[in-house]
Amino acid sequence: MRFVSALLCLFAFLCSSVSAETLISGNISGITFDVAKNPYIVEKDIIVPKGTSVSIPEGIVFLFHPFTGFQVSGRVAVQGSDTKMVIFTSLNDNIFNTGAEQLPNPFDWNGIYVSKDAEGAFLNNFALKYSVYGIKSQCQNIIIQNAVFQQNGQFNFTVNEQIKLVVEGMPFSYPDSLSGSTITTAKDSNVVVKPKPLIDKGTPAKNSEKKLKIFRYTCLGVGAVGAVTAMMYGVSIKTNLDKMNEISEDSNNNNASDPNGAKKWHEAERNYNNSIIGCSVAGGLGALGLIGFGVSFAF
Repeated sequence: MRFVSALLCLFAFLCSSVSAETLISGNISGITFDVAKNPYIVEKDIIVPKGTSVSIPEGIVFLFHPFTGFQVSGRVAVQGSDTKMVIFTSLNDNIFNTGAEQLPNPFDWNGIYVSKDAEGAFLNNFALKYSVYGIKSQCQNIIIQNAVFQQNGQFNFTVNEQIKLVVEGMPFSYPDSLSGSTITTAKDSNVVVKPKPLIDKGTPAKNSEKKLKIFRYTCLGVGAVGAVTAMMYGVSIKTNLDKMNEISEDSNNNNASDPNGAKKWHEAERNYNNSIIGCSVAGGLGALGLIGFGVSFAF
């Protein structure tokens, strides 16, 4: 995973040294992509209509605006290489957009959608990051070779609404019979593949991913409960402080000591001090939980 990340960073550096900038939207079937025009800024959905095709050569970088995506109803061939992957990522990805004004996050853009009637999708050596659903294919005629998925929101890859197991940051191929094979030409995507059903074997990578998710959402729960509890103690602090002030004012106005006034004041003081302690503890736990939740995205 570190090797893949380092390779992406090196590739981004090389791209930035020669980058221009090209705005695209709509039908892209007539575009001849060129790395000299990188990055390609997607302003609105890019589309490969039915009956058309597009070939995307190695080294092309797509930066997607929010709420945009890549819709395939025709035929698409992504032909990245081991050293020059094709990149699909957020406009906020500061690895490929050094002028980004904010950090990238999952759900930054929609993803790649392959329709049921699409004529085929051949996707070789690419990285897809920070989208909502990664690749959502309603078409069986899809081949993926050496893909890297990172920080996508809902899913990384689905076929006919079935979620496929993807280990983030690790090379992924589909169908799994392609693992270790090499596909080098777009015409190989003519083959209509019949994917094998994914069998959950409880791999260490998957178990690790499950543990990370458990940790992440446990931290989120602790953070939320801590924050709410701290707020409740905060209300109690104000209530008891007001009560102490009220008792003091009544005592001063009456110029006499209420026999129960001192007792009530000390009781309010005790509740006030306990509420401060409770608020501090709950706030601390809430902060730790939210910090843990944030840190979990770094893995």
